[in-house]
Parts: sequence; C-alpha cells; structure tokens
Amino acid sequence: MNITVVSSLLIPYLPALLKKVSESELVGSVGELGQAGWERACQLWNALQPKLEKELSAKLAAEELAKNPEDDTWKKPFEAKLAEMIEKDPQLQEAIANILAEAEQDTSSPGIQQTINEMKGGQVIGNMSNSKATNVGEMGNVGGDVNF
Repeated sequence: MNITVVSSLLIPYLPALLKKVSESELVGSVGELGQAGWERACQLWNALQPKLEKELSAKLAAEELAKNPEDDTWKKPFEAKLAEMIEKDPQLQEAIANILAEAEQDTSSPGIQQTINEMKGGQVIGNMSNSKATNVGEMGNVGGDVNF
C-alpha cells in the first residue's frame, strides 16, 4: 500500500478533520479536491482515527500538519507512523485498501478534457499546475533533426 496516496488524501483535510476549521471553509479552499475529496478523507479518517488517538507522535504530527499542510517537517513522520499503524493491523489494511480501491474507481473517468476548436497543423502543448493549464501554446510542424 502506498502511504503517500493515503497521506495525500488526508493531509489537505486535516484542519477540518481535527476541527481546526469548518468543513465548508476547507472544502471551498481546496477547490479541485472538493466534496469528493472530503468524503474520501472522512472515510480514511474514520478508519485511522481510533488508532491515531493512541499514537501520540502521529497525533502530534497530524495536529502540526493541520496548521500547515505543506510542512515536510511533519509530513514524513506522519506518513511513517501511518504506515506503521496500517502494517500492524490487517483489518485496518483491508479497510484502507477498500477505500483506495473505491477512490480509484471514482477517478477512472477522465478528469481533464481538452477541446481544440481549430488548429492548422502542429500540436497544442501545455503544462498543468494546480489543475489549471499554463504555458499553453501551439507548436507548428517540425521537421529534420530536432531535439526537445
């Protein structure tokens, strides 16, 4: 089980899961993750929270991450403790695996759709950043010995 996937589903929602902010404040601010992400985080939290309460270091890391979800100082210890807790508990492993499988099914349809109305040759290129297209442009026809 990839603990980074579990933590990436949980960490953005820790402020609300730990009751530091309201659900509506958080769901609005996380944008693309929105309501579906909140529901998945709640499922994970319901499975993990009883074990987390018994692990002081994991609880401390979660509380610090709730203050600043981007803080790598607390992210690695949080992930390590989650991995340890999940590894020790076969029922928890199964519950988490089921939640992740359900999440994968929900995201099996394309989440990004690109529509190009008119193009006279070449290829549209771009980058994604925070679920928004950036550096979008059109590359004309290229020939010869070209390296990118």
